[in-house]
Amino acid sequence: MAIKKKKSSFDFLIFLFVIAIALGSYSSYSKYTSTVSGNSTVNIAAWNVKVNTEDVTDIADLTENISFTPIESQYVAEGKIAPSVGGYFDIIIDTSDAEVASTYTININLTVLDSLEGFSVAGYEIYDADDDIPSTVSAIPDNLETASTTSNITTITREILLGSDGKGSTETVRVFLDWAESGTNPSSTTVQIPVQVIVEQYFG
Repeated sequence: MAIKKKKSSFDFLIFLFVIAIALGSYSSYSKYTSTVSGNSTVNIAAWNVKVNTEDVTDIADLTENISFTPIESQYVAEGKIAPSVGGYFDIIIDTSDAEVASTYTININLTVLDSLEGFSVAGYEIYDADDDIPSTVSAIPDNLETASTTSNITTITREILLGSDGKGSTETVRVFLDWAESGTNPSSTTVQIPVQVIVEQYFG
């Protein structure tokens, strides 16, 4: 009789153990679950740059030559330069469609002019988009901005920051070349002056 009672107690404990496991499993798998997926929209700032009206975002060379304008002189044929008569060319940097600040560097390589004694970059002027840019120049202006020159490479570097509209702007860099009166006779009547323009994002 005692053995039967002990067995009944043992069976009851097993029963409770099984119930406990069942309840534990039930509570483990019985819960509210919601799973969702979505996308985060990332807006990327535009990088659009033009040099002398050409889109240079993805090109390495301008399709048009940078136009050089000799200063008018009654003593030198039209469209020509000579000792005491220089000229200028314009580089137009347009970042008005860019949504990041930028810095630009203009490198002017004067190595090809080594044979022309007294030939140099006299300096440069900066014009904003709203400025009235002179179309006729009778002399190299005074008080020009000074460019740095190292090993026959003259460099101009500036920044274009964002305006109130969150975009860049347009600047015209007018570079003046001068030929001192002590200049020597050239061996050629035409020279090509390499000009490199680098526009990069500005980080401050």
